[in-house]
Amino acid sequence: MLRAKTDWFNGREASQVQAVAPITRTPYFCSGCPHNTSTRVPEGSRAFAGIGCHFMALWMDRSTETYTHMGGEGVPWVGVAPFTKEEHVFANLGDGTYFHSGSLAIRQAVASGANITYKILYNDATAMTGGQHVDGELSPQQITFQLHSEGIREIYLVSENPGAYPANEIAPGVKTAHRDELDAVQKTLRKVKGASAIVFVQTCAAEKRRRRKRGTMEDPARRVLINPAVCEGCGDCSVQSNCISVEPLETEMAASAPSTSRPATRTIPASRAFARRLSPSTAASRAAARRPLWGTSAICRSPPRSRRSSGPIISRSAASAAPAC
Repeated sequence: MLRAKTDWFNGREASQVQAVAPITRTPYFCSGCPHNTSTRVPEGSRAFAGIGCHFMALWMDRSTETYTHMGGEGVPWVGVAPFTKEEHVFANLGDGTYFHSGSLAIRQAVASGANITYKILYNDATAMTGGQHVDGELSPQQITFQLHSEGIREIYLVSENPGAYPANEIAPGVKTAHRDELDAVQKTLRKVKGASAIVFVQTCAAEKRRRRKRGTMEDPARRVLINPAVCEGCGDCSVQSNCISVEPLETEMAASAPSTSRPATRTIPASRAFARRLSPSTAASRAAARRPLWGTSAICRSPPRSRRSSGPIISRSAASAAPAC
């Protein structure tokens, strides 16, 4: 009797430990999250994670490893660097964590002389906990001056509008670049000896929606649309944008296209922000080739608006909308 009771308890405990939920959902970046772009690293490099939404890059194919407490981002590399042949790593850091205590980690990295590049995302909101404002005054320009004061001399300010940051408003020697050039900037900085930094400016899309609803941010009234006349259903728009809201359409062209023409991943230059890969197999696609058609590609962007219309330039057959980033 005692053995039977023991076996029953042991069996119940084992079943509780090994229980698997019927449905699992891995946390992921929100649609339009700037981390979709900022957490990428060049081939052959890797990044360290920390506290913030970018932590989720650990379970994505982003060459991101390990994590620390808030304020310790990248510091493990200080201890590892002298004992490895690896020359350089990146460390992701959000502006909220940077303001809280992340600047101390940067100070330690500078003092150690380790080859590391901090990628500080200025998304203008503490997105991890609901989009609150950072506790204090902070701007991309201020961050560049603080980094310069800590001893970092190789600093890039990367944004969608580099012209908004003239030289007289940022720290001496800071270079500006468009966010499409992030990969090239990273390849440049991973060759730099010592600590370097990238201030990546892109407002959280969820925060943009809040501000537009409250009337505190201009709504461009433009959206990127997936046009059935050009969509082949390859899914590459979702792969390139890393966005969970972008899905290929079930179109006639997608159904008729051979599987060999629909690779799982296809590299598209960031400057090609629209899809015009038209198949000549149908009369509809030939007609579509004679008018401007837009769709999603490597980067979620809005098409230019017509002078005669306040809406986006899009064909009448367009059906599916992606979030405005």
